[in-house]
Amino acid sequence: MSYKFSSNTIPRVQAYLDEMAKYPDVLDFKHSNPVKLARWLAEALALGNKINDRTLIEIRSKYKIRILNGRVRVELRDFPVEIANPRAAETLTITNAITLREVIGAVIHHRAASIEFPNAELSEDELTRLTTWAKTENLEVTNTPKLRIFKNG
Repeated sequence: MSYKFSSNTIPRVQAYLDEMAKYPDVLDFKHSNPVKLARWLAEALALGNKINDRTLIEIRSKYKIRILNGRVRVELRDFPVEIANPRAAETLTITNAITLREVIGAVIHHRAASIEFPNAELSEDELTRLTTWAKTENLEVTNTPKLRIFKNG
């Protein structure tokens, strides 16, 4: 989806963004044109990612925006999962990711501190591309004895 960013992108929906940041719940917003409001909210949240605004990035990752019964409904993307043993979640092993695209998708989706890919079959070129991508995400890649991606630092 392509967005148009302007100096008015965030200010025109600031009140709605404040509500979203303050109340972590399902919110319904009335508006004379709910389609336009939904679009403005999506643009503001996308701009937050572009300008690296932590509050807007957090809001964007927390909520999904829908139009329902003539209102804009902002609801939680998913519910947080309590981990009984936090140390168990530090290293994740994913056996069904084999290609470069599957490995990157798994890293983006899981966001664990360390992820191992014992069955990944990457060429030298793909490994170079993965390492380049990982550096932009502040991650490190090792490939001995099996592919492992972990947070830098």
